[in-house]
Amino acid sequence: MRTESDFFVGTGIHSLDAIRWIAGDISHYSVNSRQVDGVWWYCVQLEFESGTVGVLEVRPSCGNQAESYEMFGAGYRVLASVGDVDSGEVSVWEHGQMLRRSEPARGMPSFVKNGTFAETVEFLSALRENRVPHPTPTEVWQSVDLCHRIQQQVSEKTAQ
Repeated sequence: MRTESDFFVGTGIHSLDAIRWIAGDISHYSVNSRQVDGVWWYCVQLEFESGTVGVLEVRPSCGNQAESYEMFGAGYRVLASVGDVDSGEVSVWEHGQMLRRSEPARGMPSFVKNGTFAETVEFLSALRENRVPHPTPTEVWQSVDLCHRIQQQVSEKTAQ
């Protein structure tokens, strides 16, 4: 039940960045959005420089805190669930047969499952080692810029 107006930029950016880590830089996008009980829901169609296509859906007021990634290719499917409330399940199918199912995050505290701990360790390690943290600002800039442009585009839709 997230209702803050900047949810897409403040939280949706993490999902977009994860998708870019998997598929690469984005060459084109289009946005469909609608208000549900006064909160914007987003469906972003993505085309990547690699030729891959993807969809980012952000539904902040649906009442379920979850994050999942599905990847499809010729004869395969991968499903990974992450976030505070999910088990961290990863399932892999090939030609309709499940090859693997695991729950690597079962029993882990939420700050470990959701990546907060790893982000903090990386930042502090970079400071201690006098190096630039990973990812660098340059590596995440496209995600930051795109989220701001999408939110602005949807805000302008409201003004019309």
